[in-house]
Amino acid sequence: MRVPPPPPTASPTQEADGARETARALDLARLQASLESWKALRGALNAGYHYRVVFETHTGYRTTTTVVVRQHQVVERRLEAPGRQWVETQDTLGTHPEGAPPLSLDALYERARQMLDVKLQPEQALSLGIDARGLLQHCYVQDRRVMDGQPMTGVPPLELKLSPF
Repeated sequence: MRVPPPPPTASPTQEADGARETARALDLARLQASLESWKALRGALNAGYHYRVVFETHTGYRTTTTVVVRQHQVVERRLEAPGRQWVETQDTLGTHPEGAPPLSLDALYERARQMLDVKLQPEQALSLGIDARGLLQHCYVQDRRVMDGQPMTGVPPLELKLSPF
């Protein structure tokens, strides 16, 4: 009597890809709901808002970038780091290479949407964070093999303040 072969099974890579596609669909829905929350709130914020992006290493080196938005336009970016600080105004935005880029929350939502389309490598992980208000907190891809000072692509963790700076 001949024993039939076992049914085909997905390889671990295929299973991981399937799980990633399910996670991506859920993340797309979460991001869309968050964007709707932002759109509902955005009109009331003509006075502006600001956010901070903090970068810190295990050695204690830390930078803080603050981006100020008024009437839906970035008007200021400032960096605080050990031994230096600077402020860029509307005419000089983006003239310093360090710090978080001078982007509005609308632009950050677009960047987050693009991150969800990235084809992840097995060593990469995507993280999407939505805060208690339903607003974007972060959306980035990182290499799980590197523990500190690792390159992060996408929207870094934000400390969003819905008030003028």
